[in-house]
Amino acid sequence: MTRDLGPAPLTRCLLVWMAVTGGATALGLALVPDVLGTLRRPDPFDRLRRIGADAIFGEGHGKIEEIREPIVRASVMCPTEYIGAVMKLNEDKRGKYVKQEHIGMNRVMLTYEIPLAEIILDFYDRLKTLSRGYATLDYELAGYRANDLVRLDMLVAGKRVDALSVICDRADAERRGRAIVKKLRSEIDRHMFEVAIQAAIGNRIVARESVRPLAKNVTGKCYGGDITRKRKLWDRQREGKRRMKQFGNVEIPQEAFLAVLKI
Repeated sequence: MTRDLGPAPLTRCLLVWMAVTGGATALGLALVPDVLGTLRRPDPFDRLRRIGADAIFGEGHGKIEEIREPIVRASVMCPTEYIGAVMKLNEDKRGKYVKQEHIGMNRVMLTYEIPLAEIILDFYDRLKTLSRGYATLDYELAGYRANDLVRLDMLVAGKRVDALSVICDRADAERRGRAIVKKLRSEIDRHMFEVAIQAAIGNRIVARESVRPLAKNVTGKCYGGDITRKRKLWDRQREGKRRMKQFGNVEIPQEAFLAVLKI
């Protein structure tokens, strides 16, 4: 579908919608808007700065020297009896203690600097749960901080699924990788061949789980006779599963992507 937007001040441009699958074939088809003309030539480094982390690029081949993530200044007000649980939650979310203020006889205000990625996921739900609904949260953007972040890739049957890749802290990458592969193992259906689910940082595999293949009794119709006939059927089945594992596709249900977001 192409729509003419009419004359522009600098040039004439077209807005084009095209169906693509991109790198994540598990998500299926999608509509991506595109702009033709001189607007189609954006600065790639400017785009990388605008999406997600604020990266400082070195000279030469565009090597990334460091990655900065947005930090928020979070203020949590809660009854004094829940101070310990709230402080532990903030520390688990890589929070940095700033100050503590007592408001009245039985209320306290805790201030932490926490990465925004830790706030937007499940922080508020966990805060309400551990405080029985009495705690309140207020936060504002405090800037950017350089952290030791890595890209955690998920491989399903040897193929990387970009939609499941996440950027996380290096110290927490292995724990999160084990949790994701364990969750995916329960969400992905069994196939006729074994499905390997792996979490990798670069070329290093940090976690692995396997979905057991469906079993079929190919010798069920054999009653008695020579054992070589059964061995021939088993060898044929083994060869068929090897070929399916090499060329077969693994379908990832949409529920699996939603489940990973909660980890």
